[in-house]
Amino acid sequence: MIEKQMIRLLLNKKFYTQYKGILSPTVFAGDVSSLYETIQKAHKEYDEDIKIDDLYSLHAIRFNPTLTRAAKEKFSELVEDIKEVQEPNKEIAKDIIRILSDRDLAQRIAVESTEIFNGKDANFSEIISMIENHKVGIDEEKNPAVTSSIDEVISLLDVTTKWKFNIPVLKENVGGIGGG
Repeated sequence: MIEKQMIRLLLNKKFYTQYKGILSPTVFAGDVSSLYETIQKAHKEYDEDIKIDDLYSLHAIRFNPTLTRAAKEKFSELVEDIKEVQEPNKEIAKDIIRILSDRDLAQRIAVESTEIFNGKDANFSEIISMIENHKVGIDEEKNPAVTSSIDEVISLLDVTTKWKFNIPVLKENVGGIGGG
């Protein structure tokens, strides 16, 4: 159900653009993964939101024309299920996407680690690369970057006189001292 809610939100071009670097088809299971690939292709080609009613056509006719009748019916049912699902709150969805992405990374690392355990040459650079690439997508709201707003920088610098002197001569000439 959560995956279907995410697919519904990812039909929105702005939401998709915001999270496309974090998500991959491997985050989703089974047929939902295939629908996500269709959404990726559609957003690459079209500069607007994808309508839920167009999703089936894009998937079955435009991007996967060789699907069997049974597969088309299965995707038709999946799209109908997605239509009935309510969109989650976007803030909650952001956290869910982060969790899904973290789980996907953990699974890929586990697979690579298992292969090393089972005799593959121990080259940990691939695991390190996965982790480093994942760090690039860290959410700025949880780990804010340095601001580029001059007004904000000036207001932050304005705390240099945090503690005022009580002695009139010092108060007039120095003003106060800051935290260090």
